[in-house]
Amino acid sequence: MSILVHQLDPVENGLPIEVYAFTTATDWEEYEKIQDNIFDHIIAIAPQFDLEIYQSPSGSDIIELLASNKK
Repeated sequence: MSILVHQLDPVENGLPIEVYAFTTATDWEEYEKIQDNIFDHIIAIAPQFDLEIYQSPSGSDIIELLASNKK
C-alpha cells in the first residue's frame, strides 16, 4: 500500500518528518509489526544519507537519568 513522507518546517533540532503508511491489516499485533518494520528500516538507512535520528528527551527521562547517576 502507499507510504508518504512529509517534511515539516525546520526547527532548532533538525528537520522533522512525518511518515504515513497505509496497510490493509486490521489485527493490532500485525499492524504493530508492520509499524516496527518501517521504523527499523528508517533507522537503519538514515546513516547512509548522513542523517541522524534525534528525539528530544522528556522531563521524566532527565529525572531518571539524574537518579541513575546518583547511584
